Amino acid sequence: MSGLTEADKATIRDTSQKVVDIANHKPTDWDVYTRTYYTDDAVVLPPNAPAVMGRAAIRDFLSGFPPITNFKIADVEIDGGEDQAWVYGTYKMTLSPPGTSPMEDAGKYMEVWRKESNGAWRVTHDMFNSDLPVPGA
Repeated sequence: MSGLTEADKATIRDTSQKVVDIANHKPTDWDVYTRTYYTDDAVVLPPNAPAVMGRAAIRDFLSGFPPITNFKIADVEIDGGEDQAWVYGTYKMTLSPPGTSPMEDAGKYMEVWRKESNGAWRVTHDMFNSDLPVPGA
């Protein structure tokens, strides 16, 4: 595909970094996170769970996550056209479920982004999964 400018790529990277910063701030404001990152009709495809459809449902889903710290992402590849892009990247984070020791996680993600009429880029589809084996498998 052609048409995705370096400025568009930079905007996508900046938006991604904003939500990483939001996720690392305690307490995490999942409402701001989802309004910054996702379109109203976005779909998240989490591992070991059904699809989560719509910004409000995504916010509720993310609100159920244990506290996250040390969240980092790395874009491996960004490509697309004038108003649509896809991002493949990796993540690392520490999850702290109540009553247990913190757990390190690392994995990968794939996102589809759409450029809105105001020039903002937001995610329409988001899929992620861990590189770690399922516990007990």
